[in-house]
Amino acid sequence: MRYDIKNNELQTLTFANSTDTTLDLSMTTGSLTFDPAGRLWALYANKTDVRPFSTRSVYYEFNSEDPQKVDRVVKGAIIPGIQNKVIQDITFTHDGDLVTVYGPTSSGGKEVVVYTWPKGSIEKSNETLSFSEATKLGTFDAPDGGFMKGTAWGPDQTLYFSATPGDGKATKNVWKVKLDGKNLTPQAEPYSPTPAIEKNIADMGSCWFGGTPPTKNDGFAVSKYPIDPFTGEVVINDSDEGGISSVDNTHAILIGPNGEATVRYALTVTNVSDSAEKVEIPAGIKDEVTAPDGFDIASIQIGNDSPAIGAIAVAVPHGEKLAGGKSKTFIVTVKLKLNKDRTLSSITAGKCESLENGKANGFFNSVTYKDDKDGPKNNDACVPFDLPKTAHVKLVKNVEGLPENLKAEAKDFFTLVGGSSLPASCFGSNPNPAECVSNPVTTVKGQGETEKVEVAIPKNGSVTYKLGEVQSNQPASGSELIGTSFKQKGEWSCFIAKSSTPFPGFNATEGTVTLSADSDVECTVTNVPVPNLEVVKTAANPEANDPHLGQAIEPKDGKLTAVYNIKVTNNSPFAANSGEVKDYFTVPAGLLWDGNATATLKKKVGATYQDVVPAEALTEANLAKEGGALLSGGEKLEAKQSVEFQISIPLAIDSSKAEGSDKTRYETNISNLTCKTITEVNGSTTHFEPSKGIVNRVELGNESETANNGNPTVDNDACIPVKATQTWRVEKAAKSGTGWADAGTSAATVEATQADKKSNNFNVKVEYKVTVTNNGPTAGIRPAITDNVTLPASAHQWTLTSIKYQLPGKTDWVTVPSSQGTSFEIPAGEAPVASGKSESILVTVEAHIQNPDKDDWKAAGVCNNKGEGTPGTGFFNKVTYAGDTDGAENNDACVPVKHTPGDVQILIRKTDDTGKFYLRGAEFKICEDNPNSNPNAECSSPLPTLKQQLGNCEAYPVDSLIYKACKAQFDGANDPTNKDSATFVSSPLKASLPGEQPKFYWLVETKAPECVPENKGENGKEYCASLLPQPLKFSVTSDGVITPFDGAGKLVEGRASSSQEVCNPTTDANCDPTTCLKPVDDTFYVFNGLIKVHDPRRGELPISGGTGPMPYALAAGLLLLLSLG
Repeated sequence: MRYDIKNNELQTLTFANSTDTTLDLSMTTGSLTFDPAGRLWALYANKTDVRPFSTRSVYYEFNSEDPQKVDRVVKGAIIPGIQNKVIQDITFTHDGDLVTVYGPTSSGGKEVVVYTWPKGSIEKSNETLSFSEATKLGTFDAPDGGFMKGTAWGPDQTLYFSATPGDGKATKNVWKVKLDGKNLTPQAEPYSPTPAIEKNIADMGSCWFGGTPPTKNDGFAVSKYPIDPFTGEVVINDSDEGGISSVDNTHAILIGPNGEATVRYALTVTNVSDSAEKVEIPAGIKDEVTAPDGFDIASIQIGNDSPAIGAIAVAVPHGEKLAGGKSKTFIVTVKLKLNKDRTLSSITAGKCESLENGKANGFFNSVTYKDDKDGPKNNDACVPFDLPKTAHVKLVKNVEGLPENLKAEAKDFFTLVGGSSLPASCFGSNPNPAECVSNPVTTVKGQGETEKVEVAIPKNGSVTYKLGEVQSNQPASGSELIGTSFKQKGEWSCFIAKSSTPFPGFNATEGTVTLSADSDVECTVTNVPVPNLEVVKTAANPEANDPHLGQAIEPKDGKLTAVYNIKVTNNSPFAANSGEVKDYFTVPAGLLWDGNATATLKKKVGATYQDVVPAEALTEANLAKEGGALLSGGEKLEAKQSVEFQISIPLAIDSSKAEGSDKTRYETNISNLTCKTITEVNGSTTHFEPSKGIVNRVELGNESETANNGNPTVDNDACIPVKATQTWRVEKAAKSGTGWADAGTSAATVEATQADKKSNNFNVKVEYKVTVTNNGPTAGIRPAITDNVTLPASAHQWTLTSIKYQLPGKTDWVTVPSSQGTSFEIPAGEAPVASGKSESILVTVEAHIQNPDKDDWKAAGVCNNKGEGTPGTGFFNKVTYAGDTDGAENNDACVPVKHTPGDVQILIRKTDDTGKFYLRGAEFKICEDNPNSNPNAECSSPLPTLKQQLGNCEAYPVDSLIYKACKAQFDGANDPTNKDSATFVSSPLKASLPGEQPKFYWLVETKAPECVPENKGENGKEYCASLLPQPLKFSVTSDGVITPFDGAGKLVEGRASSSQEVCNPTTDANCDPTTCLKPVDDTFYVFNGLIKVHDPRRGELPISGGTGPMPYALAAGLLLLLSLG
């Protein structure tokens, strides 16, 4: 059951599991109580537990939505017992600590013992608590000598309980034992009023924990006290009623000459806890400063922390731990300054006893903390202040050198400043306006001209002010003064106000004025505008993307001229003098000044440049001296006006040999004659590296420091690179055997090849090599060159069939179109060729000729390479390039061409006098001289017959006449009797070239045919042939064309014939006398490749089988010798 106080009703509690036996608990000790979390605790004993041993605890957890329902039952700790004592009840303090009450057993005794256990101890499920964790609160005697029936711990640190009287009557009284410090009083007192109890009290418990918790001495207290600026001591107000702790007015701080004051306070934080435990200083403690009328807070600093600039409140550092009763004091430093819109004369001295709106008029400081344990009575502090004596200063700005309409505008650009502690940035050539203007208000300042300014003067002293000015404002958009700067003209001047008497405290050298109390001074400074002048040097012929970089110039005849433009501009809204214009130039390595020439100067008039005389001769020496040569002593320029000059510098290449090299100084330095831009312009004073290219620099005496974005000289130079003169050596060589002939010479003779053995046609292929060498000082691209092919000049024209060339590094060949004829261009190279390196181009020429004669071969076989060579002789090839450095003598190459006829074999066939019947048994030889006149003539062996060659045809070339005749006979062609035995094969004969001295041979019959039956005559009778009386003289070409001579040695002219179409020497078909080319003495009939020998029956001839002409010749010779003898 539970009694609901709010609703004044008794409630029945239900359990989620009313039959829960998992706790294994048999009985309750009768102790029930609620903890601060609202859980109901009960003490139980196991069936086997025997007092005074430990007692078990459990708690019941109620449903949050239905307070009458218990969700679960949970085991708690096991509470140990005490000998001769029993746990009579438990309860909980407001903080959740467990309170155990041990009373006497039933055997007697009155003493009750009370212990407390730390919060959460009882929740240690199934663990037995140790008395080492517990705190003994004390003992007392139970009233009435009864058993404790219930206990409850009140918020007033009092233990309430009821007890069963010794007489056994109903328990209706409530008693209390008060906690005195850390121990219970030893005697219980009746609790009054005693509740009206109708029945016996079964138990008590602290079921409601509302109300005010027990008061403890814990937390932090804060206090604030001022520090006396004279003694440095902390001033403490000991009044219990509180109030403002303040410094005595006699120790008021004096405001400084610059309107500044620095005051200090002591802020103390104290841990008021009774415990020795250290606790962190809490967050939320704040220091607040209230500035009196006319002052601003410059900064607040607590301890060693960084000052908080411009703040009015600062948090006190927290986190440091303080033990109970310990304090931490922070020194608070506050800096104040006079408001910029106020003067000292408008301020009243601050007296801390003067209050306005609850705050003191002095320098007031307060600390706040919402949980301040000793309240706000000691949280305010005040330091009084007093005012110094004053003086007055007026600063005046004058501007000269501007049109009247611009002077007033210019004055508004400036702030005049004066002060005893001005930073260095307020003065000099580049002052910082922001730092100067932000200085204390007592610094004298004003726009253009100040009104009279009040200055604080220390008591019995003086103050020295540094005078200065800054250009704090810029011209408005569209103003003519945009970009104009100013400089000070002379020194400041100071006079006693409204008089011409110099102020005695003024130091012109230092620019300072020393002021005493009541001083009144007027100081003036005059400024003049600084002309905004700039000069720019550019190349006269610049590249598109950089006007300072000129297009490369190439020497001509070893000379070159570098031309530059100079532009001087007055960007000011007023007239100005440019100052001296000087030009500086040194000749770079690899070049020379051109003799005694001088540079020339021109000035632009309108759209053209006209010659002018410079202020100083523009010699090499003057231009190279420090500062350069003087072009102009100064140019008077109106507002926004420019003047332009042009300077031309004469140069030449240095052709002298470089030391230790076979190259010229120009060649060895050409790489340094290429301009190099300095990419990092900011911080650089030039645009180009001085040692690269042809650099020329201009200097302007009055050039503005702000020109070109504050880097005025970076556009004062220009550079012109030198384009290296590329020179090339070209030569032509012809293929000679497996190598190459020398350039400009002839190669070994090339043999022409016969295109068709049945026709007198020849082909020729020759090869050339064109070599191009870079003679220049730097790498370059090989130029295009022209190649010219000339074929031999002869009656029978050579026909060009192909010209091809192969470029360096390529594998394919380029065919020259036939439409280009014999002259073609070899294109320029693709990749640079290093200095001294070469590239070679291969060229092949193929040609054809039909029926060449002696003259044709003569023209083709002779070359003339003398000088530049003679085209038309041999196969002539010449390359041309206008810039060839070694001339044309090695630009031609020639290949002589010849045709050496090969050996040829012919057929000789023996017939009767009609030429129709073949006679066997004859023998023939071929001699190299007439054996009739030269008995020692070299002759061949007897010629073999065709029959003897049958079966051995393969020994002859397949396209030869002998092979064809052999095969025709062997293959069983129509062959009259004895043809194979009457046909003879000549020995190899040297063919003769047409038109040349031929090689002569003599065909000699050394044995006449036999008189045998096989040799049948026309009448069918046995035929006996005669031996030839004379040999046949002849020559033969490689085509088998036979030229015969008669017995007198004269050439036999034969009739025209188509024997090549009619006569077949291999088969003798149609080879009759009517189709022969040239008959000789009706005995020899000549065909192509065939000589038919007819039997000479009509003359007086030796009989068959005779000795032939040789014995008769010998006999005749003998008779002659005899007759001579």
